[in-house]
Amino acid sequence: MTDLPARLRDLGLRVEELDRPEATRRWLDWCQSFCENVKASEGRYTRRGLHWHAFLDGLVHSISGHAARRQYLQLEPETFFVMPEDWSFGFGVRAAGAPMPDLTFLTNDLYVFPESLDWTMVFTHEHGYGPYFTRREWCSVPPAGVGVARRHDVLPALARSNRERAQQRRVHRLRFLVMPIPSPASRPSAGSPRSNELRRVS
Repeated sequence: MTDLPARLRDLGLRVEELDRPEATRRWLDWCQSFCENVKASEGRYTRRGLHWHAFLDGLVHSISGHAARRQYLQLEPETFFVMPEDWSFGFGVRAAGAPMPDLTFLTNDLYVFPESLDWTMVFTHEHGYGPYFTRREWCSVPPAGVGVARRHDVLPALARSNRERAQQRRVHRLRFLVMPIPSPASRPSAGSPRSNELRRVS
């Protein structure tokens, strides 16, 4: 996303762009605060190549959708960071201003968190997935074998969010099950321009 700082300034926020060293340090702090369970399970901080997939699949205890927005929009940090999943066009920003911005409209994978790393909000590029909100203390609970209800007062919201994520995963799988299979006559022959295009996309 090439214009993240400009889009945030349009929302009335004060924005300072991060350089690579600070972004790397802040991002590692974020991963260690929220994704240690993911690393224990996957051997890395990502799930299927993206950090937010761990939220979708329940490896990070979180709430999603409207419940996540409600928690997030009530916050009033002095400063916070907005960092993209893809660093091709920038490393993220430090921002200040109120109210907290709902970044769903940017349709990018964006991670918002304060200096304290007490919480994080995750916006995704896919319609119908997220956003996800979690607090650092929720992430101290392993994703399997431990009753979150006994540890946190937020279990009703977490339980609803887990049910929503299960439904999202079922829908995600169904997308591929219902895709039409082309007939042999309509399939591109090897070496054709269309065949080469398909190989690049896959």
